[in-house]
Amino acid sequence: MSGAKTLDQAATEWSEGQTPHQVGSDSRPTVAWLWNRYIGPVPWWEALILGLDHERYRPVCLYLKQSSEVPNPLAEHGCATHYISRLRFFRWFNPWVIARLAGVLRREKVDILHCQGHQSTVYGTLAAHRAGVPVVLSHVHGLGRARRVRRRWINRLVLPRVGRILAVGEATRQDVLAANPFLPPEKVCSSGISIDVGHFADYPVSRAEARRRFDLDEGAIVVGTTGRLVPTKNQALLIEAFGRLRRRHPTAVLVIAGSGRLKEALADQAARLGLADAVRLLGHVAEVRDVLRAMDVFVLTSEAEGLPRSLIEAMAMGVPCVASNRGGMPEILCGGRYGRIIEPGDLEGVARTLIEVVDMPAGDRQALMQAAREHVWRQYDHKVMLAGLQQIYDEELA
Repeated sequence: MSGAKTLDQAATEWSEGQTPHQVGSDSRPTVAWLWNRYIGPVPWWEALILGLDHERYRPVCLYLKQSSEVPNPLAEHGCATHYISRLRFFRWFNPWVIARLAGVLRREKVDILHCQGHQSTVYGTLAAHRAGVPVVLSHVHGLGRARRVRRRWINRLVLPRVGRILAVGEATRQDVLAANPFLPPEKVCSSGISIDVGHFADYPVSRAEARRRFDLDEGAIVVGTTGRLVPTKNQALLIEAFGRLRRRHPTAVLVIAGSGRLKEALADQAARLGLADAVRLLGHVAEVRDVLRAMDVFVLTSEAEGLPRSLIEAMAMGVPCVASNRGGMPEILCGGRYGRIIEPGDLEGVARTLIEVVDMPAGDRQALMQAAREHVWRQYDHKVMLAGLQQIYDEELA
């Protein structure tokens, strides 16, 4: 399953001998990626941009706002990078930003403007029209992005000027079409998401060492999840279902990695259920691979998800997965072929599924883990998404 470039490999190849601006000829199309704001390094975006075929495309990175002073790895690796505004936030429509962005697009001679999210699409589309950029793409990363009437009206004005809308998965694509019925279906495509599968699949830390780092017994059954502590993730349901599992397996432990406003409420719930010693709220974990390596089962009880990377990362680590029948989660698990699917809010069903996966025979567990990992290599590695994006770029330019 080799062949995927890591971020370091891509950066090394790019920096050997010459910078991205010097590779190839001036006839290369310029692809500008536009984000709402710079919040610091985001490894998967950096890997994709550095992994583009720089013999064919010249990349440029644009940010409407700069919300972090942390050095940008893309700029450090020689990618042309512009912060349109030094403001950390702006809530109201800002024509000055459009004018400044249009000027940057002209100077960089951008051929494709790839906008990430709603605000970037609004400003980017208007600026691209002013600057004469031939191709504008809009990337949608989750569900429910057009719930409000105001946003639907804005979409009605802006999206007809967009060449193609890229949804992270089929569930997100259907959500975009349902919220914007004026869009022709062929204009919205599922582009997928990606991770550096090798970064997770080849992690050298052992299960025993990972457990030591979190003070977990080597022989314990460890159920876990990662993500923000917010209502839509429904970790409260997971804690209650875990209580049913613990009646059958008294040494079981639940680990929840992530921060958020519900941390105190979840801790109180665990205490009320007599699970204070069994539920570990880890907060933010700098190395998510450590907590995934420590798990026997990964669970997402979310009520809504677009195409969650956390689920894909767990599969790449070889952890049996359980996820809700919502959004893109059943899409990732192929309807239950590569993991178990639960109905959100079904306490009995979640508890029953947890017990089933924990008690799964070793041979069946190994077969499930192997099939899931191979599926992730085939569908969600960076090289797969890059090939799809480059095909879209070529088609739109043509």
